[in-house]
Amino acid sequence: MVITLFACAFLWEYGNEALIPVIWMKVGTNSLIGIWFHFFRGRQLYFYYNLGFSSLVLYCSVFLIDFLFCIGVWYFVLFARQF
Repeated sequence: MVITLFACAFLWEYGNEALIPVIWMKVGTNSLIGIWFHFFRGRQLYFYYNLGFSSLVLYCSVFLIDFLFCIGVWYFVLFARQF
């Protein structure tokens, strides 16, 4: 959430020109957080493993949900910036 808010502030300040760096920042930080969680908090996923979910499905779904939420917020910020 902090990264999303930072990206919103960056988009508010610089507009459409900052969209590509913001997207890569979001992808990079989500990847780093996913790697950290996999290696240091992986044991907390056994509940989901018992339900039949794999690590790949869990990580991809979290990444996709977070990225879709960010796209919606970024669209709102860029739309509100016009006025």
